[in-house]
This record gives sequence, structure tokens and C-alpha cells, in this order.
Amino acid sequence: MNRPLYGKTTDGFRAAVGVDFSAGDPVVVRMRLRWGKTRPDLSDKRDSCAATVGGLCESESAIRKIHVPLASRRKAARVWPSILDIELPGGMEGKIAIPLDFRSRNKGWDILVAVADREAIAARIEQYQRTGFDLHGLDQESLALWTAALREFPPAQSDEPRAVVWAAEDRFALGVGKGLELRVATGVRKPDAETLRRFFRAAGIERLEEVRWIWGGPRVASDANWETAKTLASERAGRHERFEEPAAAMARAYAVRALEPGVYPCNFRIGKWAHPEVVRRISLDRLRISLLGVVSGLIAFGGVLFNLRMLHQNERDMRRTVVAVAEKIGKHLGVSTAFAPGYELFQTEAMVREAEPTYRPFLRLTGPSRLPILRRLLSSGRRFNVNIHRLEWQGETLRLAGTGPSPEMVERWMGPLVSDGTMQLQRKEFAANGSRYSFELEAIVR
Repeated sequence: MNRPLYGKTTDGFRAAVGVDFSAGDPVVVRMRLRWGKTRPDLSDKRDSCAATVGGLCESESAIRKIHVPLASRRKAARVWPSILDIELPGGMEGKIAIPLDFRSRNKGWDILVAVADREAIAARIEQYQRTGFDLHGLDQESLALWTAALREFPPAQSDEPRAVVWAAEDRFALGVGKGLELRVATGVRKPDAETLRRFFRAAGIERLEEVRWIWGGPRVASDANWETAKTLASERAGRHERFEEPAAAMARAYAVRALEPGVYPCNFRIGKWAHPEVVRRISLDRLRISLLGVVSGLIAFGGVLFNLRMLHQNERDMRRTVVAVAEKIGKHLGVSTAFAPGYELFQTEAMVREAEPTYRPFLRLTGPSRLPILRRLLSSGRRFNVNIHRLEWQGETLRLAGTGPSPEMVERWMGPLVSDGTMQLQRKEFAANGSRYSFELEAIVR
């Protein structure tokens, strides 16, 4: 399913009903999700709230893999319908396609898609309704059986070659892949060895003796029929296993997929065919999300109001601290400290700037040494083959003159001091001087 389609029973648990027509008459399996585990519902009581799910067979639908040669998944998700329209015989007219899986490959995306004819969807829904089943969801049989096999027969290795076969009375449905990944799905009347080899090659599987076969369907319900069916699998290649109650495996798979999220979700009962109850549930979910957004917004707004109140309180405390410090500075400098509210910091900065000339000689004696800057210039100068002929330092202005192998090397020499904010270049001049270049630089040192 595109989303779990379970209904909630009267006792509050989740329930779903799977219905399959592979044997002619409907096979019905009821499942219930209770305390995190999905089990058959064996009670005599039938709950009308349980979701009902059926499926399309391979003759009514198809699984296709297409490659989109775009690195962006977002762009691939936009263009895959156009590529499918080109690759699909007859195009997409009168059909519905559902993307199932995106996998990155060869700088692009492999996209697994389920396709079905609109008339087949309508006819299948009508068939279920004639027999008394009002479907909430319409799945696809190969996808349902593949996920059932993953659940009941987990892969022993991540790349285990697998073949999941549904043996109906008059046909076979075959899903082939590796590990969790379904690669090829098809329907045939009677599989022969060459057909099987072709399908396995398409799935990237060459050694049939390594394939793990998993069987289900009314045609393999008895041991004798199962032994006969296995002879179709290329002379008993690989090892074979069978679903418990094989005739009911498909209906069970439909019900479980309606209850549990899993790989390859698919529901063809969408758009104009969507069940009213599903539409209502989706609308309620969207309403809940909207209400949660409104409540979250109100909580966030309350938090903003509280933070604003705290900020105002902090601002008052900070202003008192600034005024106290500014008064001490003004007293030390012998300057009047009459501050206008809100301008304490600006007035203090102006007061310090006004008194700076008086204290500048003292600052030069006690301020940070500029020897580390000179040491960096001289040591890196040797590394860049730069010779300094003249160096003048006046206040914050540094003037340099010398020669270097090229203007680029001189700029690389000054680069670290400029990039870390130690210097800010004000002027630079270069002139060719034989095989070298003369330069004059002027910078402000922070």
C-alpha cells in the first residue's frame, strides 16, 4: 500500500482482510495487529471496521524497471513518467503508474514502477464488489508475494538469489531478485527452462543452482502437486520452500501489507477510485497535522513572548552594568559622565577616543609586541625568495620595499597575514627589475 490501510476495530486494535480470487472462489484471510505483532484473526466476530484489500494479477498489471540518467533524485522523480511513456508499449495513455523504489546506479537512478490499465482497475474493483467485498486498497500480486516471502523466509545473505512463485490454477506469477530487491516480475502460463533462464539473466542471476525458490498458490497446496510444479524450475535447480497454507498466502500477504509498512508499497485504488473511508482518514490525518502545526505555533509564540520579557530584563541589567563601568572610566579620565538613556555605550566609546591621544605613548610601551609579525614576514620571505630592502613602521602603518621573483609570489608571501586579519593592504606597486620584480607595499596592522 502507499500507506498502511488498516482499520481500527471496536477494541482499538488494527485489522485488515485480504481477499484473493486465484483459486476461482474468494480466499479470505483476516489479520490483526496487536501489541506490535501481526497474527491471524481467528475469532468468530467479524469487525466491519477492518480494511479490505485485494490485488491485480500479472495479466492486469506489470512491474517495470526504468533508468533515469540524472544524478538528482528530485529531477529523476519528475521525468520518469516521460521515460516510461516512451519505453512502455502503447505508452501511458489509459494507464496508471506508481513508483515503488529508487536506487542509485551509474550516475543515475533505477526506478521500479507498477503499471496498470485503468479499465482493468475498474473491472477488478467491480468484481470484488459483486462478491460483497468493498475494497479499501488494490495491491499487486507479485509485490505482495515478494514482501510476504521476505517476512516469512528472510534472506540468508544480502545478495541471496531468490525466486518467488505464485502457482494459480491456470497460470504462474514469478518474481526474481537478490536479497530484499525485486528485479523482475512477470506472469506466464507455463514456465519453461529457456523462459526462466531469460528472466534470471535479466535479474543478474546466472547460477540457477544457487537460487532459493519459494512457492505459494492453490496449485502447490498438495505435496504431489508441489513436486510436479518444482520440475518446471529448471530440473529442480536450487532449493525449494513453500508458504504455510500456500493457497491462502496471497490473501494473507494483502492483509499484512495493509497493516505493516514495508518495501514496494502499492495501491491502485486512488484518485476517482479511492475508497471514501480512506479519503476521510487521509483528510483527518491532514487536519491533525494542521492542528499540531497551529498548537506548535502557539507554543512557539508563547516562548517568544517569554524570551522578549527576559531580554527586556537582561537589557535593563546590562544598562546598569554599562553605566557603572562608564562612570568609573569617566572618573579615571577626569571627564563628565552624564549619559543619555540608551546611548551609554556610544558615549563611552567617544569619551575613550577623545582621551586616546593622551594615553597613546603609554599604550605603545605596554601594548602587544609587533615582533611576532616581523618574524613571520622575515621567515616566510626566505621561503618565497623575497628580499626586504626597506621597512618603515609608523603608528599602525607598515611600509615595505624590496624585490621578489614575481608579483604573485609577493602576494602569496603577504597572503596569510592578510587573510587572518593581521594586516589590511592599502597600496601595492610592482615594477620589473631585471629577472625579478621590485615592490612597494603599504598596510595597516591591526
